[in-house]
Amino acid sequence: MNPSIFPRPQPLGIYPGAASHLVLPCLPQKDPTQESEAEALESILCGDCTSFVPREWKFFAYAVFGDRDEALRCLDEILHASSHATDGCSDGANFSLAEIVRYNRFVLDPSEQAWMNLQCELKQPVLRNMAEIVAYSYGLSDTLPELSSWDRELLGWGLAAHAAQQISNEDYTTARRTLAQAVEATRNVSPNLCAILISQSAHIALACQVPSDLVQGELEQAIALASKGHRPSLVGELYMQLGQLLQNQAADNRPTMLSAIRAYQTALQNGITAETSPVRFAELQNNLGLAYLSMPQSEASNQLRTGIAIQSFRHALSSIDRGTHEELWARIQMNHANAFQYAPSSHPEENLVRAVEIYEEVLSVRTRARDPIAYALVILNQANALAHLGIFKPALEKASEAYKLFQWYNHADGAITARELVEKVNQQIEWKRPGSVVSTAPVSEELQHGPV
Repeated sequence: MNPSIFPRPQPLGIYPGAASHLVLPCLPQKDPTQESEAEALESILCGDCTSFVPREWKFFAYAVFGDRDEALRCLDEILHASSHATDGCSDGANFSLAEIVRYNRFVLDPSEQAWMNLQCELKQPVLRNMAEIVAYSYGLSDTLPELSSWDRELLGWGLAAHAAQQISNEDYTTARRTLAQAVEATRNVSPNLCAILISQSAHIALACQVPSDLVQGELEQAIALASKGHRPSLVGELYMQLGQLLQNQAADNRPTMLSAIRAYQTALQNGITAETSPVRFAELQNNLGLAYLSMPQSEASNQLRTGIAIQSFRHALSSIDRGTHEELWARIQMNHANAFQYAPSSHPEENLVRAVEIYEEVLSVRTRARDPIAYALVILNQANALAHLGIFKPALEKASEAYKLFQWYNHADGAITARELVEKVNQQIEWKRPGSVVSTAPVSEELQHGPV
């Protein structure tokens, strides 16, 4: 590999979206900013595109901040300027620069035609192989290149693509091995990329039956690497992943659940906000609410914990649009309504009425025709709330309908729970004790299975 094609290390894989594939060209030798190339590259590798960025790299900063059109314009300017230049960072540099610009344009504006053209235009072997990886990532190719001559961050980035292919084939063990090679290749040259690769490996670890304490150690290692950089959102994502892992393994272990809550709170302090990442923010707040509801019961803290959980669900709902994230909205609303059923209060009827209303809103999304099991879970929870209110006839009708659906679709656990509720409501009706509370807790797939 000719290292003078572009400066090394490259910020490959560090930033989200198309920017993860872009290549920074060498700066012209006669450019007075040449002295700052290493400093600017180090800042970009650390996740900072707001400090000094040479004119030739402005396209990269625009891409990072989502302005594709301006990034393309900057690339065209570079290509135009290079056609009049005679000096460069190596012999034949202008030719290499033209290929880099074509490669970057394809990254930002991919299509089948652009991919066909690029295969004819790129002569430089490294860029050709990189373009193959980008085409694979965009679904324009089914093949990936060999990486025998690659090293450091370039090798790590390429191996990540091979691991993605292995994951799509459900070969998780091989993917973990591939990502381990990628981690070792990048550890000393690109800490942010190394952290991302570790998190990807940790994400599939449980599918390989890796012990959760080892996965936790990997995530903590990734957090330590990412914390050295300037991408708080990456640190936040890693803390959220750690929180999910801890929450899944906590069960009734109070210290572990507290650790999960602390991880979520740290994620909120590190770049996951309603303004910058509304969907992730909603998912995080949803999981945080579930964590509070799952804390081992103690009478003194019940009201406070449930109140915080309800507030978390409200924060989550306020950050997303129901029309564009319908299923996520429904999931959070289910947990929101369930929290009202759990909530200790001097006026429990008000909480139960609110829960019934929320379940009714969810039914506008989770219809019987669309998803019979999801619909059955909603009406079962609603029946439970109605039974607590002493409104037994509608409660019986809904619980009976849920039971039939669970039976028809072989959902054994749901059928057992629904049958128990039907029996308890029938007892209340027979005893003619209106207003009596049926001692059945709300159920949902969200609460049973933890983070979603």
